[in-house]
Amino acid sequence: MNLESNGEISNEFFKKLNQQIVQKDNLIKLLQLQIRNLKTQLESGGAGAEGADELKRALEEKSDEADRLLSELNAQKEQFVTLEHQKNEQIKTLSQLLEEQQASGSGAAEVIEDPRTAELEALVSSLREELESEKQLRQLAESASGAEGTAETEVLKQEIAQLRAELASASGSSDEIESLKQAVEVAKSELEQSNAAMQHMSSQLQTQGSAGTSAASEEAAAFYQAKIQELEQDVANLKNLLAEKSEMSGAPADLTVDQLELEQLRARVAELEAYSSQPGINIDEIERLRQDSSNLAEANAALAKLRHEAEAFTETAMKITVLESECGQLTEKAAALELEREKLIVEIDTLKTADGSSGEDVGAYKLEVVKLRETIQQREEELARLRVSLESRQDESMNDPVVREEVEQLTQQVADQMLSIQNFEGILSKTRDQLEAKTLELETLKTRLAGDRAPAAEKVIDIDGNSDIVSSFIDFFDGLDSVIAKNPVPELQMLHQKLLDRLIIPNQISYMPVIAEEFDSQRHFATDYFRSDRFPEKCIVFEVEKGYLKGDSVIKKSKVWVVQNLFDCNSCHATQSNPDSRFCHLCGAKIAAPNGLPVDSLPEFEPTPITYQRFADSMLRHGKTDKAREYLMSGLDLDGNFAPIMTRLADILGHESKFADALELLNKANLIKPDPKTREKIQAIETKLNIFKQAQSLKLAPEEFEKLLNLIQK
Repeated sequence: MNLESNGEISNEFFKKLNQQIVQKDNLIKLLQLQIRNLKTQLESGGAGAEGADELKRALEEKSDEADRLLSELNAQKEQFVTLEHQKNEQIKTLSQLLEEQQASGSGAAEVIEDPRTAELEALVSSLREELESEKQLRQLAESASGAEGTAETEVLKQEIAQLRAELASASGSSDEIESLKQAVEVAKSELEQSNAAMQHMSSQLQTQGSAGTSAASEEAAAFYQAKIQELEQDVANLKNLLAEKSEMSGAPADLTVDQLELEQLRARVAELEAYSSQPGINIDEIERLRQDSSNLAEANAALAKLRHEAEAFTETAMKITVLESECGQLTEKAAALELEREKLIVEIDTLKTADGSSGEDVGAYKLEVVKLRETIQQREEELARLRVSLESRQDESMNDPVVREEVEQLTQQVADQMLSIQNFEGILSKTRDQLEAKTLELETLKTRLAGDRAPAAEKVIDIDGNSDIVSSFIDFFDGLDSVIAKNPVPELQMLHQKLLDRLIIPNQISYMPVIAEEFDSQRHFATDYFRSDRFPEKCIVFEVEKGYLKGDSVIKKSKVWVVQNLFDCNSCHATQSNPDSRFCHLCGAKIAAPNGLPVDSLPEFEPTPITYQRFADSMLRHGKTDKAREYLMSGLDLDGNFAPIMTRLADILGHESKFADALELLNKANLIKPDPKTREKIQAIETKLNIFKQAQSLKLAPEEFEKLLNLIQK
């Protein structure tokens, strides 16, 4: 029987509508997740301009699709609520009609005999027996009192629990229970319609006679065949109601609740008896429906599994989106590394070319130097052998004239060897000077040759005097140098090399060191002034912008910070007598720094470890080793783990032949900040330390030991 054809809505329609709502809700969640991922990629800026536009378009499309699905979902939810309301109204109306029919007692119709009626009667009798047993248990519970009543109540509760367990096997989820309740109400209404149809059929049978009896019976059988499923649903609904009451009651300790449940059971059994009296009921269909009801739990488990798989699919989609974004980032990093590798290949080729050209020019001089060093080494080895022979023979016999004569000869040979060594050292020094002169001459010839043969675009740029154009070139070169240090682009490196070859080297332009130098207005430009008692008066402590020299003349002044405690009066040019005074002691004018700030508002300069390192480097350039050591120790007081200061201090200790202390500092610096240059210094210091220990074990004369130390330092 089609319920929708009679103005009613079937349960299948409700289920399909609910499934569509759930599917669209899951789809909206997935779209919202994709929209969040697109927003994350757009905000991170990982893609370029075209990628950002594509992400924006995709984000707009996903947002529009999500809005559309959300509007459809809301519309279907509203439709679901409306249909549910209509269904409830229909159920309410049919319930009222059923109650009226039961009250009026109408329904006595002629019953068509059916062979399956006996089976139904047996089922009803079994239900009656169960009802009678429940009544007996109730009577026993009401008649009992005290401890015996409590025990029988427990037995009754166990029986009820057993009955609930038997009926709960066909129970389903809450949604299915509601649908079954609605199906029971629909079955009641259909039963009412069937009763009316049976009355009408009986009247037709009486008027038409025996000829129409068989046709009406077949029609009634077909009609009631459709009612079998609804009756089975009513039975399942009864069982579900019993299970629901069991869950709501919790631990059944109140007898009133049990009485209410028994009354409900009686009412349901009465309804089943009324239904069983109807003809045309198919027992096979009832068994099939029971089997379907037993499979309901498996269907619920499959539904839960599908929901779990849908959630897992959503999580997998989110993970895939995250992995795609990470893959894009890794691709960009790989491209950057490939570009850096190509730059390194270009630099290596350039260095190989430069090494090949310079090696051919000075190869002859280097070969001569190597030969001289080998000769000196042979002389020193021969001198060591003679010295050992002299000491061994001196112990044997100093009184023997023959031995004494040999000693004198050996002494003469040693003196000759020492004289030869000095001569070779002089020759080596002259050869080195000649090599340097030849190298300088070779570079000059190369420069001239390059200047004569170079085209107009590669000729040397001559600089005369201090001009704005020269300063602009220098500023550009300085800025280009800083950019290449951070990002070595091949095109910028080529431009830097051209400026170096055409502007810097030919004009003998050099950087002007300023740290730790005294401020000179002809060479420096002070941007800020500070107070400090840790550094000398008018000392430059920081370089804001580099300065350059052409020979001895300044072509670009350095911009610096200056430490100054005493200033001159702008009115009478008298110097402050006290750093704390704000007014001139002669004219009374207020004293201000050259940058216009009052002297009492000048900040205190706070040095860093790098400041002390630069001061130490300046002292080493001027040969002031003790002062450099003081600055380095001050830097270590600020930061005891500053590796560059440790390396500088190790160099000073190495020049003072304190190789063990220098090696300890270098190992500590390399442990804090590993560096290939530091490891090379460690190897060199270890070699010098081994030679130094061997020289100490020989017990040489002080003059010879000092000479050996000089050789080690070289």
